[in-house]
Amino acid sequence: MRDACYPGWAARIDGVETPIECADSLFRKIAVPSGRHQIEFSYEPQSVRIGAIVSLVGLLLWLALVAVVGAPSIMPACQKQR
Repeated sequence: MRDACYPGWAARIDGVETPIECADSLFRKIAVPSGRHQIEFSYEPQSVRIGAIVSLVGLLLWLALVAVVGAPSIMPACQKQR
């Protein structure tokens, strides 16, 4: 396939994961047996998984803080100005 060989790519042939090699030090290459097959490439970089985990942990910590301290209220500040 004439596309850059870059970390994070996954390949499947008929639903079975298959290793990706670099051809000519630049392009992605997989070994496909003869016959009709369904080939699927997907981009699954490690950085996306790490970012999702960090975001989820941050959200859970924020929710825990709101549960312990209480949600900040705008109303008391508005009432003080009157």
